[in-house]
Amino acid sequence: MKTILLSLALTVLVQIGLVAQTPDKSTIHLTGEAEIKVSPDVVVFNLHAFAVDKLLNQSVKKLNDETTALITSLEQMGFNKQQMRIAGFAVQQEWEYTGSKSIPKGYRATQTITLRFDADKDKLAKLIEAFAAEGRKQYNTFYSAELSDKLKRETEKKLIEMAMISARENAAVIATQAGQRLLRIKQVNYHTDMGSYVPQVMMQRQAVMAYDEAKTSESAFQQINLEEITMSERITLIYETEQLK
Repeated sequence: MKTILLSLALTVLVQIGLVAQTPDKSTIHLTGEAEIKVSPDVVVFNLHAFAVDKLLNQSVKKLNDETTALITSLEQMGFNKQQMRIAGFAVQQEWEYTGSKSIPKGYRATQTITLRFDADKDKLAKLIEAFAAEGRKQYNTFYSAELSDKLKRETEKKLIEMAMISARENAAVIATQAGQRLLRIKQVNYHTDMGSYVPQVMMQRQAVMAYDEAKTSESAFQQINLEEITMSERITLIYETEQLK
């Protein structure tokens, strides 16, 4: 279930200008800001696979074998290939340095399997724990969370509504206090900001250690927390006004 915690901060900046269409008319500029904290609804789980060999073609073959094994493991956990994407393939020559000499050591082939699924802390915990239990050494994992396009659009609409309502209410109050009558909105400017989710790195060795410790106690992976993402909206309204008589 999506959880949305709501908070609103409104900043009102007022400027009354005397240069307008007629000597009687002025403008009032108001800026409204709204902020919403949203629980992410998508988890992005990455498996960074790698393989090393003295021969280039063997390092690539080993990487392909490792990638196939990882995909098979994911499918056995109930995920499908439509949720996965393989990217970032690269091969880099490795060197061994002895004094001032460098000797070719072999090749490291790497690529990343990215898995996207609906946010579920229990599913994420079981996923990390499963790979830690396997004890493979040829990959590292890290995960992040984000908002789906649908949730982004829904949240942005809500932010715009909040900021517009507040700005209009305050425009009426400020205009009255300034002895002005609101005529029409001449211009609307808005900007949406969204905070980013810092990727959480779980190196393979760290995962195995956590798994070993969890064998005799409650699983350490159950403490995983998907932090909320903050979205904010800033709307500036420019009203044309006239002096009350």
